[in-house]
Amino acid sequence: MAPSQAELAVKVLSLLKSAKLARDDKALQQAADLTKLVAPAKLSELTPRFEAYFAIATLVTALRYREDSNTLDRRFAHAVSLSTMWVQLQS
Repeated sequence: MAPSQAELAVKVLSLLKSAKLARDDKALQQAADLTKLVAPAKLSELTPRFEAYFAIATLVTALRYREDSNTLDRRFAHAVSLSTMWVQLQS
């Protein structure tokens, strides 16, 4: 049985909190994979899960392109914030 949205949100947030800001971090990649969704056709269809996915995927891309540490820290904080919001909305 597939996990509920609430269980998935909690798992993703846990993975983010254990992740290291490294290009090959498995927890970060797993968080991106678990949240992955197809982009909605309209902005009105954006969900907290998609917002978390987009923030995490952007962070993964930034790590690949070796952005500076200040930018990575901000992207990471944003991903955690959106994932936390997703968890709270599922509760």
